[in-house]
Amino acid sequence: MRGYIDADTEILISTEVPNPPMPAGYEDDQHGQRAGCLGRLLPGLVIETTPDGVRLSGLLPDDGRSISLPGAKMDEQGFLTLP
Repeated sequence: MRGYIDADTEILISTEVPNPPMPAGYEDDQHGQRAGCLGRLLPGLVIETTPDGVRLSGLLPDDGRSISLPGAKMDEQGFLTLP
């Protein structure tokens, strides 16, 4: 299991887990990890893609801090990639 903890805030923002098996009768895959990525961003974060990368807020209740990840990318399934 792997994830990403922001060095400045010490807050976990993404994790990867083993790919879960799909129930019988379902053809789609559900991916918990992807090569070259740091897992999926955790639910509840406010995610803003910017020209410079990704900005995250909503880190903790009543917390106005945000995290800027220059050069970061997030794919359509929510996986985080850092340069």
